[in-house]
Amino acid sequence: MNSFILIGALLQCLYVMATPQGYQHLEARQADALAPVTIGSVYRHATSPPNLMTCQSGLDKKVVNLQDCKKVATYMASHKLPCANYKSCALMTRASIGQPQAVQVTSSTELRYSFSMYFDESCQVTRQVKPRSKDFPETVDSNLYLTAGICAVGDPTCPTGEQVTTCSPEVSAFLKDLPLAA
Repeated sequence: MNSFILIGALLQCLYVMATPQGYQHLEARQADALAPVTIGSVYRHATSPPNLMTCQSGLDKKVVNLQDCKKVATYMASHKLPCANYKSCALMTRASIGQPQAVQVTSSTELRYSFSMYFDESCQVTRQVKPRSKDFPETVDSNLYLTAGICAVGDPTCPTGEQVTTCSPEVSAFLKDLPLAA
């Protein structure tokens, strides 16, 4: 009996909503009174803001987006890859010089944090990385070296692409033979 009452009330609501009289109280607005919405403003709200960092590379300084590097680190950890790249950032984990090695048990959060701290110490980051209150537990991945190759944001000669991908043989060869950071 209760279900029949509920269904009856629901049908009445649906009938009222389907009739045009329910919408006559709405007021029309002029098109010029509305704030213009551009693709750029929608894009800005749909993505995280860039966290630019300035890194010294030889004699010149390069401006890189830390968010690009975080995406790469997430991709590497979730796909268990030793090397990946995206836009202005190419990252690699290595056991030693010439020995790329994928992380085995490290989560994407841990790898993102590790690379963020790496850049925080070696570059001037716009928004500093907040230190963790406790360290991540020791794992088989704890002794891997972090290696990064960076291009300036918007550099047309950068060998990385617009999608997060596994490193090309050229990028991988360049990163795997870099000296290990102390």
